[in-house]
Amino acid sequence: MSLHWNPTLTPVSTGEVLKIYDFAALQGFPEMRCGIALLYGIRLSIAITQDAIDQFDSGKPWDYNPAGNNTILGYHSVYGKKYYVAGKGFQVRTWGTVQDVTEAYLSQWLDGAYCMIDNRDSFLANSPIDLDKLEAEKKAIVGS
Repeated sequence: MSLHWNPTLTPVSTGEVLKIYDFAALQGFPEMRCGIALLYGIRLSIAITQDAIDQFDSGKPWDYNPAGNNTILGYHSVYGKKYYVAGKGFQVRTWGTVQDVTEAYLSQWLDGAYCMIDNRDSFLANSPIDLDKLEAEKKAIVGS
């Protein structure tokens, strides 16, 4: 693939433009945990509610509260860097800090979860996965 992290080709802080080597949409919490364990982290697209802002400002985890103010203020992409025991949630990097987020919140407000490998990722040189086999499987599924 020749997708760019930033379609306007704005260089990152190092002055480089990183191209995505490959990416995949993740389905469910087990795949999200695998993406964190094997690929150093994942991207999550989530709805941010007023309740989430209030929780963030109070230093509390993002957690779904059906009785809370669930007005969606917008959507936000966060970096998922850590997971807890199944059912306990994830830790994400957002707004210059780390934030815990429960699976209940993600079950309600997750828009998408993705893993990406850029063209400089050390994963490519030392892969725990047989990349040739992965490419062949992918081609068999999607045809390209």
